[in-house]
Amino acid sequence: YNGPFDAIKKIYSQHGISGLFKGKCVTFLCKATGCGSYFLVYENFIREMTQKGIRRDQINHMNAILYAVIIRCSCWIWVDMIESRMQTDGFSPSTVQKY
Repeated sequence: YNGPFDAIKKIYSQHGISGLFKGKCVTFLCKATGCGSYFLVYENFIREMTQKGIRRDQINHMNAILYAVIIRCSCWIWVDMIESRMQTDGFSPSTVQKY
């Protein structure tokens, strides 16, 4: 491809609108699990702190950031890798479609 517009034009002409959205189901899955994981971890973090008698306004911001970094990295390792592989996979078995 000779740039993004050339890629869009060629993909659309060969595979239609569905070709432009290849891998989007996995992207939505990735974003949903990632956001769900963030909220789950954050709320567990808050619950642990309140059980120790610490109010929300007294929680160290660095601890909250550390929890977010840990969950994002773990999500990236397994979900984003699958998403990227599906989006860059071929369009048909003749173009080496694996996923």
